[in-house]
Amino acid sequence: MTTSTIVTTASYTEPEPYDWWGIGLDRATPLSIVDLLRQGSLDLTTAATLWLLLTARASIIVVASEAGVGKTTTLSAISDFLPTAIARIYLRGWSERFVWATTANPATSYLLCNEISQHLPGYLWGSQVSRLFATVAQGFSFGATLHAASAEETLQVLAGPPLQITPDHLARIDCILTLAATPTEDGLHRHLHTLTIFTTHPAQGDGQPLLLAQWDAQQRAVIPCPIPPALAQRCGYTPADFATQQAHRAGFLATLCAGPVQRRGMVRQALASYVPTTKG
Repeated sequence: MTTSTIVTTASYTEPEPYDWWGIGLDRATPLSIVDLLRQGSLDLTTAATLWLLLTARASIIVVASEAGVGKTTTLSAISDFLPTAIARIYLRGWSERFVWATTANPATSYLLCNEISQHLPGYLWGSQVSRLFATVAQGFSFGATLHAASAEETLQVLAGPPLQITPDHLARIDCILTLAATPTEDGLHRHLHTLTIFTTHPAQGDGQPLLLAQWDAQQRAVIPCPIPPALAQRCGYTPADFATQQAHRAGFLATLCAGPVQRRGMVRQALASYVPTTKG
């Protein structure tokens, strides 16, 4: 399998807001997608699927029922799959005024919200969440985290009081990544539990969520599911072309995991050097 040259000498400064990880938490060296793969938090095929989704600027919410499972860590790591030409707009919690909404290009921007929650000033809540979804309806895409145990509960939290996000705005969510923590002899193993894509949204009564990957408790591993045509279409490919792109990216990530690249800045530069296989 042909892969691109891996860049290992780049420097990188994290652009996230000072309170991105929560007040009082020091994440000077956040985990990269390579770290998560090496830890078994997700598998190569699912990581490649997320890469294709983020390349297509899919809107994704990372959820877990408890704190400390790795929601923000996972969102930050997979955000490195965004194309380098895409501007990252970090939402500023209670102080967010959405001034960028009238100047930024929705087609070349991606909104990042560290959490939809009322717990900290750095998180987004109340009418600001409605404003977020209104901008997404105008063409922006977003990544966020939220406390919920499943994709279904995520929709319930967003649709219920006090947020009351409308069905047409909920339909802007492309996928929900659910995390879990499994006890082991060495402590808790944090990992993907399910990855769900939405085509026609359940809230509209004319569709069902489709699983892209799920945790197998017996194998103690993330198992990717067959590629639904809707996923390939969302990313701009036929199912056959999507499978080719997925395998090519999985091979590139495997090369990264086997090499010296680990720190997130170096990983981001390596991902930027990737040259996709020819489509078709």
